[in-house]
Amino acid sequence: MFLEYLIKKSFNLLFFISLLTSFGLTGCDEERPLLNSERIQHRFGSYGVEIVRSGPGIRVSNLYSEDASRRTCRTLAITEFVQPVDARVDAVHASILAGGSIGSSLRDAGWEVHKRLTYIGEIPLTDPQSELARLMHVSVPRSLAIHSYDVSVSRSGDHIDYASIVEIHHPEYLDVQQLRAIYGTSADEARPLRLPGDPLRL
Repeated sequence: MFLEYLIKKSFNLLFFISLLTSFGLTGCDEERPLLNSERIQHRFGSYGVEIVRSGPGIRVSNLYSEDASRRTCRTLAITEFVQPVDARVDAVHASILAGGSIGSSLRDAGWEVHKRLTYIGEIPLTDPQSELARLMHVSVPRSLAIHSYDVSVSRSGDHIDYASIVEIHHPEYLDVQQLRAIYGTSADEARPLRLPGDPLRL
């Protein structure tokens, strides 16, 4: 199965990147890129989060838009939280585990959110029966844009490493060129991929 294949593929890009199958964050409110949730809302007119898989230290989320007839996955996000979770973010972390959007939840709790890009590239989607093809309502075969990054937060002199995230994007939402335009080209695209266990089996 495509999602399980990706999640097993490896575990070495500062977290995981060829998996199952944006979130732009910086410190300055006036110049920061949109959060992925904001971008989806702006682009498609709606936004929601569905937890697809969850377990100790891992969360797989469907970031979707919705019309009258169906939900469409715009980004599949696989998150590995830094363990143990720092006590200073315990409260907001609990709300995130309950289904809250990571970027907006942290920011609404008063944290400045920082993102360090670690990968931009593409992965093939070839199985029409895969969970990702079903969530995105796309035909196969096709390539999907994917990127990964580390998330940290800061406030009043405190700095906390929070999570590593891989995001796989719907072809009508973001492609590789758009990811590079948003996040730049500093990621090492030749680095081998890393996955944290098998979150789809949790």
